Amino acid sequence: MPWCLNTLKVIGKGQVEISSLCNFEFDMASEEEEFLVVNKDRNEVINTLTFKHSILDRELFDKKDTVHFIKVRDGILDHLKPEDFKLISDKYFNNTKQELTILQDYK
Repeated sequence: MPWCLNTLKVIGKGQVEISSLCNFEFDMASEEEEFLVVNKDRNEVINTLTFKHSILDRELFDKKDTVHFIKVRDGILDHLKPEDFKLISDKYFNNTKQELTILQDYK
């Protein structure tokens, strides 16, 4: 049975949009990296999940790799919540000294 997870999708430098990923999409991801430890006691982290396009897609069709922020708690995927958005934004600011703009996707 399909299920989906609330994420933040990177859409440009300093810009993310509220998005989602469904369980069948996770198999297409190429790499996952730790971005932020939210709660060490609960083993709660926010990771980045990258979906890479082939060189052919990038060169011929100008497709970009896609990156999502996802939350993992005790090894289980969890929905990102507004308080997580703030943590991501604060970490981004600490790393870049730039504000992170979070957009709502109204498609």
